[in-house]
Amino acid sequence: MKIFNVQHGRFRLLLAAVLLSAIPSLHADKLVAAASQSFESGDYGGATTTDINTTSLKLAYFGEVWSASIKIPYVTVSGIDSIIPGTRGNVRGNGSGAATTTSTLTRVTRSGIGDTQLALARAFLPEMDDDLFVEWTLGVKLATADEAQLLGSGENDYSIKLYADRQFGDWLPGVSIGFQFTGDTPQTDYNDIVFASIVAAYRLGQHSSLGFSYDFEQASSDGVEDFAALGVDFSSDISRNSRFGVAVQRGLTDSSPDTGLSLFVNMSF
Repeated sequence: MKIFNVQHGRFRLLLAAVLLSAIPSLHADKLVAAASQSFESGDYGGATTTDINTTSLKLAYFGEVWSASIKIPYVTVSGIDSIIPGTRGNVRGNGSGAATTTSTLTRVTRSGIGDTQLALARAFLPEMDDDLFVEWTLGVKLATADEAQLLGSGENDYSIKLYADRQFGDWLPGVSIGFQFTGDTPQTDYNDIVFASIVAAYRLGQHSSLGFSYDFEQASSDGVEDFAALGVDFSSDISRNSRFGVAVQRGLTDSSPDTGLSLFVNMSF
């Protein structure tokens, strides 16, 4: 049985555009609540299309230089049961034997709470607007998804990421690189992986921006292609304390969704 490398929450929701709106919030205490909806579809190198829909709620606190967040997704997967959603590429079969050669030909629908994501970040603020901004982030993916329903690997993952950007007029290019320690199941030894992104946001006006991104993740299972995708997004203020956005994504490998669409709205307090 071939197990595919699929990603859902790792579909980077308007990352480039959000950079422009998020950085000012680091200068003062702020609580941000966000809701997002993503739709992903692809055949992942097979003959059957699998759709992954994710509704997420996120709560984040921004201090002067520290920030923390929690994100809880609800996932619906419609397709072959060898496609297992997850984060940071940790999304292939868990070796439980639930999916067999026969079952992978049958289209099934399963849904439930996905893996909870926690993050703690430390920012190093630039002294001038055109100086380098740097941020370190520690991340934890808690195995809250139902492993029996094939909604997650059933193991925790831990990651560390370095992000940096520098503003050039209305442009804000950035790059990130990270490493994930992937939790192993009793049946499967997953690979620890490197992941990286190149992003660029362009300020269209005082209240809106356009973003572009390239994302890469190593596969955490041998014999599976790495994840790679291109994205374009747009976001704009709804009011002084709220913002919305939309993003589209195109996968570049069999481990990536062929297409993706994501929407979000957030509100700060």
